[in-house]
Amino acid sequence: MSDPRLPLLSRQAIAAQLPARSPRHQALREFRVQLLARRGAPVQVAEHWADRLGLRDHHRDDRHLCHECKHLQRGFGCTKRQPVVLYVLMRCAAFIWEKP
Repeated sequence: MSDPRLPLLSRQAIAAQLPARSPRHQALREFRVQLLARRGAPVQVAEHWADRLGLRDHHRDDRHLCHECKHLQRGFGCTKRQPVVLYVLMRCAAFIWEKP
């Protein structure tokens, strides 16, 4: 049975769609892995989502994970009182990037 926290695309399918990674993109991927892991994602899930977010950026998709927002609190609450939906790309008017 697959992990519901993982995107529907396999890592191989995601990698096939991504252009070659520059050092900047690799650093961003590592930041995302660390951010997701720090916010409760298992390492395998964090790595998979970091790749998926790279694909999202490549396609200029404007949706985000709640994990990427600076308003996400421990215990998965939102300081802006928005609904917290984990592992789903969505649009949120209160979203602000968590900065490295």
